[in-house]
Amino acid sequence: MKWYYLENIPNYIQTVPTGFKENQIPLMIPPPDLTPHQLVQQLKQYRPDVILTNGWTPFHREPYFRAVRQYCEETNSLHVFWSTEDPLHTDYWGMYVLETGRPDVVLTHAYDAPPMYQERGTPSYYLPFACNPAIHRQLPSLPQYQSDIALVANFSNATMDSWRINSLKFLLEPLLRKNYAISIWGKGWEHGRQYLPFPIPDRAIRGSIPYNRVPYVYAASKIVLGIQNHQQLLTRRTWECIASGGLLITNHTPAVLRHFQPGLHLLTSHQPAETLARTQFLLQNRLARQRIATKGQKWVHQNHTYAHRVREMVSIASEHLRPKRKKRKSFSFLAPFPRQEIRAHSTFSTTFPNGHLIKAPYLIVKRKPGALQKKEYRSGLLFSLESSLLKGLEVYEAQLKLFLAVCPTKSTQMMCQFFSRKEPPTNPVDPTLILESEPQMIPITKSRRERVFQTPITLTVTSLISRLIKQEKKTMGVYLSIPDPHDGAIQFLGRQKPKNHALSGLVYYQRFIPRLEITYRNRQKNRIHPWIPFVD
Repeated sequence: MKWYYLENIPNYIQTVPTGFKENQIPLMIPPPDLTPHQLVQQLKQYRPDVILTNGWTPFHREPYFRAVRQYCEETNSLHVFWSTEDPLHTDYWGMYVLETGRPDVVLTHAYDAPPMYQERGTPSYYLPFACNPAIHRQLPSLPQYQSDIALVANFSNATMDSWRINSLKFLLEPLLRKNYAISIWGKGWEHGRQYLPFPIPDRAIRGSIPYNRVPYVYAASKIVLGIQNHQQLLTRRTWECIASGGLLITNHTPAVLRHFQPGLHLLTSHQPAETLARTQFLLQNRLARQRIATKGQKWVHQNHTYAHRVREMVSIASEHLRPKRKKRKSFSFLAPFPRQEIRAHSTFSTTFPNGHLIKAPYLIVKRKPGALQKKEYRSGLLFSLESSLLKGLEVYEAQLKLFLAVCPTKSTQMMCQFFSRKEPPTNPVDPTLILESEPQMIPITKSRRERVFQTPITLTVTSLISRLIKQEKKTMGVYLSIPDPHDGAIQFLGRQKPKNHALSGLVYYQRFIPRLEITYRNRQKNRIHPWIPFVD
């Protein structure tokens, strides 16, 4: 079985391929400046059985995925996606890859993430990070990296909106408050520290560090803090620190306990006071540090290298490649609760009272205070329900998700009205649409949050969608307005990617187009269904 690894980021290129080499499995790695056209040519010449995609990298773009899809369709080869951004970024990155790349199999480092992919009809398995013993090994202690306590981590925008902030409060904050000497290595701390609920002194920030120099930090530090992003996953640095002989103190989470024994391979902390106690003890007991670090390193080298992970990967891929080569599905049965996303196929804004149609990337919902004759803006969306008329499935839950383009500067109320039609309308502002329910009032709250579009405005419409599908309605329409006496201005994202916006440079903008999410109950579990998880 030949593999092709579509990746160009150093921390992946310097680790994952070693697992293939140790298992003597043929693997091709493209040059870092590979173009989509060159990818097509390489795949034709090398003819891999499996294409592996991995990180959040420049190769994960539609032109590259188009080449992968075409090759896999023509040769019945397999596309395996190893998702390492779950569960924090599943909704917009993992699902972007699933929709655009259409992998046959998804591997994920988050223990509870596989069901999210299985609900979309794609087989998914848990596969965590690992270490490369050629890099992550005992190294000499260099003076420029020496410290009592070290933290290697980048500060990202997701820090404040994830469990990562709790990890920092449990591990880093208590030590800073007690004035322990700490060295923080990584990008973004100079700017990001202003958002933290505790101060970080200038002397603690050491700046960014190349990937291949990080093991020297582990070797030269008495204690390493291992912050985690989620209670059900382990960061890549967890494995790499322990494999490098570093003594790790991390959070006491289910993910840590799944793979390590506290006190034997590493140390864990439930709360800030415990972090202080562990640190004080370890700084005074060199032999205890050496004992735990040595056992942890041995455990990871014996059980959690990329050679181990590749063997698991090959076993899973083989299970799905054989039936695909015979042109049979290996994952024909839907999950008990399959999920479908229907993106709005038409979005529009109009002015009232004259009804002038506005073509813009934003859906404008606006009303000025005062007399009714003053101009107001309303927006509308149309969704096709034709793909939802599925036999053997019943609607379990349905939600309408709208994504704010900017933070509202004033709290207000928005009215949401639902319409339907038997046949698809030819005009977005169609007078024959039938009112389907009483208007819903949705509170819109003033906000100053960054990247507000990542938290959708969600409306539950289960009973409505269930009824429309049973009535075989083919179109659902939604009108958004601000009713009198309320006023304010709301801007939602539409189908067109806006310019000069935080989203303008993102490849996964489609994840923020308004959508209808329908979860079904599959009572006929032994019945094979064709499944379309994403409808545009």
